[in-house]
Amino acid sequence: MKAYRAAILRFAPEREPAHAAVFEADGVLVVGSNADGTQVVQAVGPYRELKDSFPGVEIEHLTGRIIAPGFVDMHIHFPQTNVIGSPADGLLPWLEKYTFPAEKRFSAPEYSAQEATFFMAELLRNGVTTALAFATAHAESVDALFSEALHQRLRLISGLCLMDRHAPADLLNRAAPDGTLDATEQSLIDSEALLQKWHGRAVWVMPSHRVLRRVVQRPNCAGPVRWRPNTPGSGLRRMWRRTPMKSNGRASCFPPRAATWPPMPISA
Repeated sequence: MKAYRAAILRFAPEREPAHAAVFEADGVLVVGSNADGTQVVQAVGPYRELKDSFPGVEIEHLTGRIIAPGFVDMHIHFPQTNVIGSPADGLLPWLEKYTFPAEKRFSAPEYSAQEATFFMAELLRNGVTTALAFATAHAESVDALFSEALHQRLRLISGLCLMDRHAPADLLNRAAPDGTLDATEQSLIDSEALLQKWHGRAVWVMPSHRVLRRVVQRPNCAGPVRWRPNTPGSGLRRMWRRTPMKSNGRASCFPPRAATWPPMPISA
């Protein structure tokens, strides 16, 4: 068991209003193993109230620091880490000049693993312990991302990106090697396989990435959004309406439903 003395920002569900934020200018956080051997919070609160409750417990003094719950990032792009801040005249030129070339490299498992290690380290360095992260249309990128999340014990929501047009050919979802399934059908099978492999170990969502890049005509497939996995807690992440150009382009692809699609929850 160990204690940390510092300023503490936390949430107190026992107080009113429920889950109110509480700031302890001089607080203490006590952690230790539970009956299963897992490290958990044993106590947290003002130092003056808890200092005599754990005699003999080592206290690490973090003067000038703040201890807070891990941050939650609900929209971040794993494959774009190395092109953040790259200059361009707009979104599409930026995608074509920087993002697409960067994402092509994630078909290689070794490169995906290397980038996942750096990406997770950056999340932790910035206090993020839960993230909804977009991967690429390559299953290799998803495997690397979830593997490193498990290694670092982060909670991760991610999945295979669905793209079947308006991007370089080697960034689109891939058809079955024997030609029996097209890219749309194969991407749903690949998504189910990744879900079965990772769901419950690292949290799952299947992102549909970049409007106008996923146009599916089959009613039993994923777009406009028909993917219905049987695994509780899984779902579909859609991303659109970020610019007038995108909204107009989406309407031209799906005119009967252009103004009627409801928001899609993460849990389906």
